[in-house]
Amino acid sequence: MILNNAPSQVFSLVLKLSTVLVLIGLLISCTDPYAHLPEKKLMVLGVDGMDHSMTKRLMDEGRMPNFSRLSKQGMFGPLGTSVPPLSPVAWSDFMTGMDSGGHGIYDFLHRDPKTLSPEFSMSKTIPPEDHISIGSWHLPTDSGQLINLRKGPVFWGTLKEHGVFTSIMRMPANYPPVGAGDQELTGMGTPDLHGGYGRFTFINSRFGAGRKQVDGGEIQEVWSENGAIMATLKGPLNPFKDPELNETLELPIRITVTSEGGRIIIDLDDQLIKLSPGEWSDWVPVEFTMMPLVADLHGMVRFYLRQTTPNLELYVSPINFDPLNPDTALSHPHDFVEDLAEEGGRFYTQGMPEDTKAFESGILTQEEFFQQAEITARDSLLQLNDRVKELLENRRSFLFYYLGHLDQVSHMTWKSTDPEHPTYDPETDPVWAAKIEQLYMDIDQLVGQLSQQLGKQATLMVISDHGFAPWRRQMDLNGWLLQHGYLTLKNGNTSSPEGLVSVDWSKTRAYAIGFNGIYINKQGREQHGVVSDEELPQLIQSLRSDLLATKDPDSGRQAITKVYITADYFSDQSANPQAPDLIAGFAYGTRNSSSSALGAVSAVGDVFTDHTDAWSGDHSMDHETVPGIFLTNNPNIQPPFDLKQMASTILTFFDSGASKQ
Repeated sequence: MILNNAPSQVFSLVLKLSTVLVLIGLLISCTDPYAHLPEKKLMVLGVDGMDHSMTKRLMDEGRMPNFSRLSKQGMFGPLGTSVPPLSPVAWSDFMTGMDSGGHGIYDFLHRDPKTLSPEFSMSKTIPPEDHISIGSWHLPTDSGQLINLRKGPVFWGTLKEHGVFTSIMRMPANYPPVGAGDQELTGMGTPDLHGGYGRFTFINSRFGAGRKQVDGGEIQEVWSENGAIMATLKGPLNPFKDPELNETLELPIRITVTSEGGRIIIDLDDQLIKLSPGEWSDWVPVEFTMMPLVADLHGMVRFYLRQTTPNLELYVSPINFDPLNPDTALSHPHDFVEDLAEEGGRFYTQGMPEDTKAFESGILTQEEFFQQAEITARDSLLQLNDRVKELLENRRSFLFYYLGHLDQVSHMTWKSTDPEHPTYDPETDPVWAAKIEQLYMDIDQLVGQLSQQLGKQATLMVISDHGFAPWRRQMDLNGWLLQHGYLTLKNGNTSSPEGLVSVDWSKTRAYAIGFNGIYINKQGREQHGVVSDEELPQLIQSLRSDLLATKDPDSGRQAITKVYITADYFSDQSANPQAPDLIAGFAYGTRNSSSSALGAVSAVGDVFTDHTDAWSGDHSMDHETVPGIFLTNNPNIQPPFDLKQMASTILTFFDSGASKQ
């Protein structure tokens, strides 16, 4: 009897089991509509400023073996950069798959057509509109706005919509974060507590030290009283006080020099920090009281003690937003940055944290600047291991991870690779050139570690946004416009070093703002526009011809090798009022002067000069002369021609069904 019924019982059991499996399958498909898609994992390592020629040479010399090995597995080659080849433009190309005509970022600096003053291109803070005044207190009744000025969708939003877990670490030009991914940490474009790109403090007890004015920071002259030295950590203006009072948020710094070999004790915000000469501190959190019992502002600083004798010299970093107490939008979700800091410790949150201004001002020596850049590099790698593990734990996942220290170090030391640079020193510069090469080899070692960690589970891509060139000669664009009659100054002035304040707008047809942009003084757009729509085409062609015909009087070489007419070159201009009318592509080794980029006008005799400042390398030139790199270990990837094609390359890798943005 039992034997006779066994087959029917087995059949019933199989039927029940099949039903359960079907229900489980339906449940899985309901909770994960992309479960039927193949498992895909991709990591993109973005190395800002990694030069193709330098990388290729070191590979050929056998000094970047991991790059060479991966190139044999997959491919390696140049990656076209943006027009102009500036980091916020280039990374916006990468993010959106569009050029500047689509995403609206043309430079680090744009200009307000109504005020003709330079302004940051990546983000904008709109202060609260309404306030209630109680005595000296100025209490806002709304929160104001923080706006990311880049336009267009980002490719990782499409990935997330198609079931790909996305982690975007320190993406430039993504402040505040757009929130299109699962995780986003801001990078280049994130300000310090003062709202700029970094303001340091240098405490010096040498008599008269405070008389020196420096760009990007402040020198505080101090002296000893009753065995202690008092200084001040100055924050931003207090937003809760009447603006006319210019009341700065401040914290006292008390410094005691001990008898232990020049060691000091710093008392800041009830914290004691001990330092010896040549030593860097860890992050020191600080809290500014904006309004007692109502609002505080949180930041953090690092100290570097150079010496205590014969004078005290103490460097204080720009005040970064504290990732453990973020008072601005540093990440998406908002608490993601706090989780990162709790996992691995505090880290630089300011975009471009390498203190180039302190080096340019002579506050940090070249060796000290390298040390600080090494610290920023360590900070930027704190989260890498956990993010890679997270990548491998998800079925379909994408990780973008950015490194910026190579770019900033190259800006400050690239002349060491160029014997033709006017300040090249054959005795010392080979040492610094070797240090740059070591940074490339360090990245090669990192890529080797990542390749081993990812194994065959994930594809690895390494890209850079542009390459590098020496900055030997500078051309003052506004001075050139003055020389050629496109720009006129008032009252017989021969220059305007304070910006565009001395320009006679009634007789000026063109002016320059930013590193590469030239604007027409157009009627109906500029505040004092004089050029009509009918005159515009001929004027633009005349400017283009004159720029391309310009020769550097020192070398006789062409100074500008490309001139891009934005209305013709970019794909979707859409009458963007921020767009320059022309973009100058300088010859390799030549760049617009920094003062002209801010609107200053040099004298006619100073249009071309040798560049001798510490910032000795650049890339804001003809984009064809400074390509970036593309490396992958996957032979099935269709190599992108330029950064704009990277979005399509990534979407195609995941086969999301999305068309190119």
